Amino acid sequence: MTNHSMPLTQVDLEELREKADAGDAEAQSAIGDKFFYGRDVTQDFTKAREYNELAAAQNHPKACCRLGYIHSNGQGVPRDFAKAAGWFIKSAELGHKEAAVRLDVMFLPTLEEVSGRMKVFSLASNEPAYVNKMKALALILTHYAERAEKAQSSSSPTADPA
Repeated sequence: MTNHSMPLTQVDLEELREKADAGDAEAQSAIGDKFFYGRDVTQDFTKAREYNELAAAQNHPKACCRLGYIHSNGQGVPRDFAKAAGWFIKSAELGHKEAAVRLDVMFLPTLEEVSGRMKVFSLASNEPAYVNKMKALALILTHYAERAEKAQSSSSPTADPA
């Protein structure tokens, strides 16, 4: 595997783009990171999103996580915590540990607000960013409730056929 964090020559960059354009998910993710951070190319969040979406369509865990960052920070797209949560969940399910940590960091304060400050929720409920966070939180809680339900139903004993 090539280390894509090191500076690339123009030839190396073109080779990486050719691989990405040919459908190589690792190359798509690497090019996406280049555009995200502005390494060896001019920073461009739109191109970062586009390349990472191509890699994420092939279940590339890091690309899914990067899309979570892009949507949670509103980098080149409107800030959307629900979309961010969806990408972080997908990335975490694909084994990307950073995505699971990012979900915790992103939503633990929100969980505290919901459990301890219902007045704040009612006052802020018309704020688009806050509503978006609540939708994302609902998505996450629904996801984990479904997983818990599946785990419980698969571990429950079956009745003996009589």
